[in-house]
Amino acid sequence: MRKKIFLTVMALLILCFFFLWWAPINFGIQKEIEIASPIDHVTGQFTDLRNWRNWNTELHTLDTASFNYSRQSFQVNSILQAGTHQFTILKNSAAYVLVKEQTGNTNEYHSIYAFSDSLGSFTRVIWIRALSPFQWIKETLFPRKEMDTGLAHLKNFIEDPNQYYGFPIVISPIEDTLVLTSTTRVLKKDQIRAIQMLNQQIRQNAATNHIVLDQPLMTSINHIQKDSIQVTAGIPVSEVKPINKDLAYLRMPKAGRMVIINYVGSYSGLAAAYGAMDKYIAEKRLHRAAIAYEKFLSGPPTQADNRQMTIKLCSPVF
Repeated sequence: MRKKIFLTVMALLILCFFFLWWAPINFGIQKEIEIASPIDHVTGQFTDLRNWRNWNTELHTLDTASFNYSRQSFQVNSILQAGTHQFTILKNSAAYVLVKEQTGNTNEYHSIYAFSDSLGSFTRVIWIRALSPFQWIKETLFPRKEMDTGLAHLKNFIEDPNQYYGFPIVISPIEDTLVLTSTTRVLKKDQIRAIQMLNQQIRQNAATNHIVLDQPLMTSINHIQKDSIQVTAGIPVSEVKPINKDLAYLRMPKAGRMVIINYVGSYSGLAAAYGAMDKYIAEKRLHRAAIAYEKFLSGPPTQADNRQMTIKLCSPVF
């Protein structure tokens, strides 16, 4: 009798095992996180398969050189092949995506949604991972925490400007409220020569008028025509004193704010930092209060300057 009961129980367990393994039903595991960023800044990270490597923990461990994408990576039927994993977009919208992940004979489904708060400043991301009953039990008993880690990576990637924009970006109060300046118009090819000339002119006139200069040179470039630019150079000062007619004082409000990038690299590579700053200002919904300027912390550029320079790129905003 006991043997019969034992065999019956074993048969039921085996049937239950195969049912859980092959059953055409799924169970879901849900995780969510709040990100301090507007929704349109967040959704592209999960609706475009090319951006999954920025936060997905499984893709983090793989060599990106082996990744193969379909021609489009953000539309229905777009595919990412990464090692033994194949990700396919089944459904999508502006703030939602359903992705099938196939690994061998195992399929998982990822539903990811984003919701904005009432002010548009924060975004709540919900990730539902659909698993087979057997996988769901395994994940419940022995959680791998991949979803928690993945969402944390997503949050860190978006909220950390150095990761998302490629440069350390901060917003700070205006530092230089009084600047002694000089301006000239030149051809674009003469930009560096003009910076050097203006720097020399400011320092000579300051010495003549007993003005103490102990701050780095600043410059701003304003594109006038196709081949012409207006170069303004300046050096911060602490007080107003009489100056020559070739110079002028520039005042900036003490209560103002600036977007700042601390750039290290060659002067010719500064264009990438300007691009990152433009993107940051647009995505943070800021507005420029004045033209951006460069502060040469390691000295002004030279005509053939390929050295590593330290430049503070500043853009007044409101």
